Amino acid sequence: MSNDAIRTQTLQDQAIAWVVRAHASDMSDDDIIALSEWLEADPAHLAAYDAAERVWIGDTRPTERAEVVDLAAARAGKINKPAALSRRLWLIAGSLAAGLAVLALLPGLWTVQAPLIYETATGQTREVALADGTKLHLNTATRLEVRYSGKRRDIVLDRGEVALDVAHDADRPLSVHAGDAVLRDVGTAFDVLRHDGAVTVTVRSGAVAMLQADETTKAPAANRVLHAGDQAVIDEATGQAQRSRVMVGPGFDWQRGQAVYRSRSLAYVVSDLNRYFDKPIEVDAETGKLNVTAVLTLDTETSVVRHLQDFLPVEATESDKAIILRRKP
Repeated sequence: MSNDAIRTQTLQDQAIAWVVRAHASDMSDDDIIALSEWLEADPAHLAAYDAAERVWIGDTRPTERAEVVDLAAARAGKINKPAALSRRLWLIAGSLAAGLAVLALLPGLWTVQAPLIYETATGQTREVALADGTKLHLNTATRLEVRYSGKRRDIVLDRGEVALDVAHDADRPLSVHAGDAVLRDVGTAFDVLRHDGAVTVTVRSGAVAMLQADETTKAPAANRVLHAGDQAVIDEATGQAQRSRVMVGPGFDWQRGQAVYRSRSLAYVVSDLNRYFDKPIEVDAETGKLNVTAVLTLDTETSVVRHLQDFLPVEATESDKAIILRRKP
């Protein structure tokens, strides 16, 4: 047997062992962490895991299925002669389901990989490389879940902002879920911000289809597809989207340590800046109506507030709990 064949067999054996363990009723938190680390260590691990898992749903040729059932049974210690059992299973049932019933190895055939959770604290960013080659860059105060299975790639954005450089896979499109909004990749680099009751999508390259949670099986209308340089702000309450064209450089603004505002109210700017700093900035309703067009460097809160005072008619006072901006008399 060649070295390549030995390596393939070893990886297949590992993947089968993990499939067996992942579907066991007594899988522990430590097991989930260990499986996540193994899947993220090498894209080949995820491919092998998916191949083994497809066996359990019957998405393989019978000969392949029999080989994996044999190996899985042996790994689980259920039988001493897996080849003989495999032949008996196919004679009795003619399907994988019967084999599973006899082996009692996998109580949940359709169970998917446990979600991977990534978070950042206020003022923190984080880069994550997923097993399929997709790269995530999490901005400040962000929480998301990665839910991959044999047929789907889903990312659920609970809060905050993430920039994605997606590894395209036509058979497993990647979707970002932000409330009821679903953003489906078409081989893309794009940014998703969920903040202040809205989801903002900015496309750097490729295209993104904007869908609602109940529309994921439908082809998107042409006016619901965003291309490079497009930005859409989706109101979470109504699902309505406002589109515009924006300047998108090689990196998104916040990845360069900047916040760019174009004709935004000061109230919105303050709300956005509060994602980056521990001490909140406060503004009254009237002062919050001031229009802001600016590029702010997100170095320190003191510096940011000073710049706001430089080009707006506002003055800042600071207490132990907050920085308060008021319009100058």
